[in-house]
Amino acid sequence: MFGMVRAEWMKVYRQGTTRILMGLLAGISLLFVIGLAVSVTGTDGGSEALLVRQEAFNRLSFPGGIFTGIALVKIVGLFIVAIIFSSVIGSEYGLDTWKNLLVRNKARGGFMVAKLLVTGATLLIIFSLAVALTQLLALGGYAFVADTAIHNGLTNLPTSADQFFHTLLVEAVPLVLNFSVIAAIAAMLTVISRNTVAGIMLTIVWNTLDVTVSLLVPSVGNATLGKNLASIGSHLDRAGSGEMPLWQNLAVLGVYFFIPMIVAIITFRRRDMAGN
Repeated sequence: MFGMVRAEWMKVYRQGTTRILMGLLAGISLLFVIGLAVSVTGTDGGSEALLVRQEAFNRLSFPGGIFTGIALVKIVGLFIVAIIFSSVIGSEYGLDTWKNLLVRNKARGGFMVAKLLVTGATLLIIFSLAVALTQLLALGGYAFVADTAIHNGLTNLPTSADQFFHTLLVEAVPLVLNFSVIAAIAAMLTVISRNTVAGIMLTIVWNTLDVTVSLLVPSVGNATLGKNLASIGSHLDRAGSGEMPLWQNLAVLGVYFFIPMIVAIITFRRRDMAGN
């Protein structure tokens, strides 16, 4: 098992898709910070414009930049999770050098688990680096616009450690749970379709349908991923409580996560790499 994990780590680390996505995240982080800096230095009048500039100024400070990075991950994370998980698993249906391992049927389950663990850990590292980079860039933007912001009446609002960790918990836990489910869905759809692009597209379509149903079909909205994640976030927030019981939220997430994982592993074990 250790050898499989090590081999998968080398593969994921070296593949071009991972490096391209890391570069895109870094570029988007920079654009985020530039947009916030431009907003802070705006000259539009009115109380609403002032509130927008104050919020942008807060996002450039520490630890505001961390939450700016988390917001970035929320926006693009779905696509990155779908792309990386589908590409790592979908490669086994192409010219992959590890296909000879799968001649031994008993090794297939461990092989799949190693892929999922390593890919998940890689994504955690990528997103953590993206958040850290956004905070560093935000501090640079803060230094650049601080004088102008203070001159225009903006203030640097302090954040206590307790408030920071509470907000981090409320923001991060639903996000990690969301990406875990998306990863499971991407793995299952890629194994079933035996194609990387199909796995990516079907995962995005599934997420779009989940969001659409949660908004437009209230009768089944409580069974959707998005609504249950929002309820978990509310449970974590001291200021409120979830729309549904916490046990129900966790049960729904468990169904969304474990069933696709089980289907993916069983299907992967029963097929050869030609898809038979």
